[in-house]
Amino acid sequence: MKVAIVHNDYGKFSGEEAVVRDHADVLTAQGCDVVFFRCSSAELKDLSGNLKGFVCGIWNPFARHCFAKFLDREKPDIVHIHNLYPLINPCILPEAKRRNIPVVMTVHNFRLFCPNGLFAVNNTVCEECAQKQSVQPCIRKNCLQSRLKTLGYALRTRTAQHFGWYKDNVDRFLCLTEFQRDKLISYGVPQKKCAIVPNFIDAQWLRKAKTALPGKRGYVAYMGRLSEEKGIDILLDAARALPSIPFKIAGNGAESYRTEASANVDFVGYLTGEAQFEFMRNARLQVMTSRCYENFPTTLLQGMSLGIPAIVPASGGMPGIIGKGGTTFVPGDSDDLCRTIQSRWNAEDWYTQAAVEARNRTQKYYSPDIVGKSLLDTYQELTIE
Repeated sequence: MKVAIVHNDYGKFSGEEAVVRDHADVLTAQGCDVVFFRCSSAELKDLSGNLKGFVCGIWNPFARHCFAKFLDREKPDIVHIHNLYPLINPCILPEAKRRNIPVVMTVHNFRLFCPNGLFAVNNTVCEECAQKQSVQPCIRKNCLQSRLKTLGYALRTRTAQHFGWYKDNVDRFLCLTEFQRDKLISYGVPQKKCAIVPNFIDAQWLRKAKTALPGKRGYVAYMGRLSEEKGIDILLDAARALPSIPFKIAGNGAESYRTEASANVDFVGYLTGEAQFEFMRNARLQVMTSRCYENFPTTLLQGMSLGIPAIVPASGGMPGIIGKGGTTFVPGDSDDLCRTIQSRWNAEDWYTQAAVEARNRTQKYYSPDIVGKSLLDTYQELTIE
């Protein structure tokens, strides 16, 4: 089977790029011929670049022409969409339809209904644009904290909705979690068009995790971007209230938070490779504190594969990802996070059971083989139709 992966890279390497890479690897390993239609937002550096991104995000006939030529040259059996903004644009999708090539789309965010894709504004949950089927709330609230940027995002969302580019041309929306699937269905996507194909853990990491010895289990770990919507201030508040428990935080952005941190917090910077593996292996608990819906942070799987129970907000898709391989706290509530960490830190019976469940879930649901089979089954179902 020949699979055309379509993706607009972000300016910096992101979780979506990692998923695109992993999809390509697992499909290749299962015998597929993978080809790419790809560009990068890294080229949008100055005023002219910003203008190009603004215009192309709304409509890009040049990209549509290039995509048509790409399809005629490569003749893929199926097209797999990841991100189309701002340079590719969903206006390309009818070209696949015209050629009777099935299209699937991994739903990395909520941009089908929400201009900023987050279902959030000012770091609080907001679904008003989806509920009212209008982008006016986004413009009114200045969701992107820039009038021009907000207008651009709103216009591109409304244009795609008006022409039905996603609704009429995507045959299957690949949702990462049940929570995400239910959101799509609640806002009008037919249930038959929704399938669940979660993210999965890197094969090399999973192999190492299966044979790794237990670590020191010495701290509460956070790994990810350090920013307000990720709730880092909530995590720091909990750490301040638990001076006897060490916290280690990995990721970019520590400069904004060092002065707020208590003595038991260690910022270790952005980690990759073996350093990342060891950071997670030696943790006792991993924590996510996002104020808004998270779709599917793969860092959860990295910790779970090593038997590190997770503490996550009781909202969005994360509770469904961890199952009994962790526990939840009240979203945005640092006091409840503090109580949850404190109660689980020395709860040996719970810890042992959660650690086993975390490992088992990664192998049962989130391995490359399992998810790769789900991808191929979806492709084959559509190509047979």
